[in-house]
Amino acid sequence: MRDGLIFTDNVKRAQFALSELKRRQEASAGRSILVIEGLTGRGKTHFTEWQVVQDPHVFYVEANADWSSSWLMRDVAEALGLTREHSVEANYRHIREAQRNWIDGRQPRFLIIDEADRIIRYSRLIETVRGLHDAGLPLVLAGESGIWGEITRKSTRFADRVGQVVRFGDVSAGEILAAAHDLADLRMELEVAAEIQGLAGGNFRRAAKIIEELERIRKANPGEINRARVVMAVRNLEIAEQRAEKRAARRAAAGGG
Repeated sequence: MRDGLIFTDNVKRAQFALSELKRRQEASAGRSILVIEGLTGRGKTHFTEWQVVQDPHVFYVEANADWSSSWLMRDVAEALGLTREHSVEANYRHIREAQRNWIDGRQPRFLIIDEADRIIRYSRLIETVRGLHDAGLPLVLAGESGIWGEITRKSTRFADRVGQVVRFGDVSAGEILAAAHDLADLRMELEVAAEIQGLAGGNFRRAAKIIEELERIRKANPGEINRARVVMAVRNLEIAEQRAEKRAARRAAAGGG
């Protein structure tokens, strides 16, 4: 299955919000934080990674569950292509100066922090990220559902800097239909796509795995994509997952012995 971005409703809303973030940065309008939240598998990470590929001014870092403020700042500096300084203050100064130079050259950087719910748990990290915004760095925070509510509970000062919140919901049958056609050259009836949508539980990542397995099945046995083949694809994936779990269990038992 080809790699690519399907312009789901989630993606369209997130792209519009990112464009607005860039406009606010250019206008020095403040509130340069975009929050993207949603359940696992709804396409947040794929969207953010795609932005990095498409735009040389967008940078990406995945939050570490064990981050301290100093570790966070070093990783952010490195993600932006800067030298990792030893102290939080030195990294702030370095990022502020670099961002000022980038803006003067009309090429401001934007930073995406994925798995941002790992940050929002800790007030000290929220304040560290707030400092990045105040240093002139526009931010996209992508994380699990509920991070916006957690932000508003933990820090009103941080929440005041958020310009927009985009929530990634369930993938629709029509969007699955488009993904199957655009990424795997598979054509199916809408009701078959609805079957995939139901089996995936609205999870785009799971739906993509089913589409990929359907592509493999069709290559082995050409024919129409119908409900029977969808059931076969799901069963094949379940068997593969069970085998992987058994192999992992055997490796763990061997290691423990």
